[in-house]
Amino acid sequence: MNNKEWLKEMSDMLLIFLKGNRFSLSSFFEKASFHIDSIEELAMIHFLLQDETAVFLEELAKTRELFPSSTNIHKKQSGKMAGHIQWKKTIEARSREGFTNRATYVSGSKNRTFETKENKVLKACLNMLRSLVQKYGEKTELLSSVRDYEQKINNYLAFSLLTSISCEEITNEEIKDVTTSKVSLYRQAALLLLQYNRLNAKKVNEEDLLHLFQRTFWQPEQMDVLFELYWALKLVKENTKEATLHLLYEGENLVASWEDMSYTYKLYHNSKGSALSFSVKMGEVDESDHPYLARKVLSQKEANRLGNQFFTTKAREHIFWQGRPDLVVEMREKGRNELYKAVVGEVKFTDSETYAREGLRELCDYLYFAKVNNSYAKEGMIEGRLFLRDAPFSNVEEGKILAYSLSSSSNLAITPKKYK
Repeated sequence: MNNKEWLKEMSDMLLIFLKGNRFSLSSFFEKASFHIDSIEELAMIHFLLQDETAVFLEELAKTRELFPSSTNIHKKQSGKMAGHIQWKKTIEARSREGFTNRATYVSGSKNRTFETKENKVLKACLNMLRSLVQKYGEKTELLSSVRDYEQKINNYLAFSLLTSISCEEITNEEIKDVTTSKVSLYRQAALLLLQYNRLNAKKVNEEDLLHLFQRTFWQPEQMDVLFELYWALKLVKENTKEATLHLLYEGENLVASWEDMSYTYKLYHNSKGSALSFSVKMGEVDESDHPYLARKVLSQKEANRLGNQFFTTKAREHIFWQGRPDLVVEMREKGRNELYKAVVGEVKFTDSETYAREGLRELCDYLYFAKVNNSYAKEGMIEGRLFLRDAPFSNVEEGKILAYSLSSSSNLAITPKKYK
């Protein structure tokens, strides 16, 4: 399975969860170093980044005029001639009077107004874009390409007649009408405004999602995080078909939760979960007689001491080892608060056997050093899952560890079974 295929599969799954408001992305955004709070916010940033927005503003920078609407006004006068004489209408007016008054004239003039739906749409679009740039312009370095958007908008408003036009009560029907305008600038403004209204109503579709991830996450340093999202979605999809799947936003990177007849499940990302800890304190190994551990403790203490002199950030000197898994599923029997079982997942976006082995080593550390209530977890209570991009194996189950790859990802079910 190539990148495009699993990204497509991921967007299909994500769309289902997002439509039901049953999935949290905050921890994935955080790990990708995006200061973004929700998929809707990411959608708005993508809206600013898209080519259609850039093309519209480029055309705006080259435009200096608005198109008015003109209506003809005819005025009947007697005894004087003012304005442009409409002779045909003058003769018709005299005829109706029986040609009794040769001083009757009909003059014509044009009434021009810029209060048209096209100009209202244009102003509404500009106001919307300026608001988005001001709100999200500093959110992420990805927006470097739109730094000058606000200036282009302000420059246009400075010489246009839009300042006197009200666009407060513009309707979707009026916007749709303008999409057929003969003037390209108006047409583009209407299309952007319709797209914005759709995104603002949280109607994110599959194509929008694909574009979001391709434009924002589709970078080498972000693919690891996106791959973690893929496996989180797969775990949820393969373990519940019920509509009772729900989302909790509180907690330590809680992504999703669900239940079956006997158990409740909570899925965490980039977290130790709520009941587990993955750390070994210095005091636990400080008095060891083993030469390696004794020297390791001395080495770490010296590194902490020198680090506190070299750097402003202080080391956590009481910690000998600590970790934080990519994925944790906590399983509890209904009606009981204590942890029954935990599934710990390590995700590696790699087809390198060396890097995969590193993930396996980290996973084994989590299994053997996991603690519940400050005591090492009971035998069989923790199950490990290794998720890889590709690997030369079918699904492998060996003791406490199950391994998966994109080409072999069946049997993701989380069961009450405990490994001995």
